[in-house]
Amino acid sequence: MKSEDDYIDKARKSYNLGNINVSSVGSCLISSIIYKDENNDYNLIIANMGDSGISLISNNDGRYTGRRLSNIHNCNNKNEIELLINKHYDEDDIIVLKNNEYYVKGLLMPTRTIGDLRMKLNEFADKKFRNKYNLVNMP
Repeated sequence: MKSEDDYIDKARKSYNLGNINVSSVGSCLISSIIYKDENNDYNLIIANMGDSGISLISNNDGRYTGRRLSNIHNCNNKNEIELLINKHYDEDDIIVLKNNEYYVKGLLMPTRTIGDLRMKLNEFADKKFRNKYNLVNMP
């Protein structure tokens, strides 16, 4: 993903200058575009990542209705848990139950983020962090 690659490049420069905190910051993302096509019809394009959601609220003669347009990417979504377990089949602790909630490595509920680089790339995870959260075999 281009946005993630751009973020990694900027974070790497900052990290190498001594700003190690950049490795532990992350964000979810929502984006939408509404445009008219050549037939003058309205179109909606949406994208999301993480535990934010997009809903469309319509007003039909004073009666409001809502419809979810996106999926939530967090540990409460069984499909997301299955994806992580299948991708990280050799890590027994990829999903951890903590205080009656599920977390990725016991740290994050969102399963997709921009950033959070110390959980994704070895170069951003110091040895103490990798060992504590069993991240020694990261790509």
